[in-house]
Amino acid sequence: MSRGQSTAPFGKLTEELRIGIDELTRDSLTALAFAADKPLAEYIREVLHLHLHVHGHAAVLRSRMAP
Repeated sequence: MSRGQSTAPFGKLTEELRIGIDELTRDSLTALAFAADKPLAEYIREVLHLHLHVHGHAAVLRSRMAP
């Protein structure tokens, strides 16, 4: 898989995050990244960004609207 020509949407990638995951999760993420034609790290970054900035933002908005 080749690197895309685009830059990171939130700036330079200067931070690292090391986490432990089980083998099945790693295999599943690897398969999804392959299907998306992206390197594993890039795919995981996109999933995290979506979760934090789309789903997370929606949850914050919902909590602000609650009585």
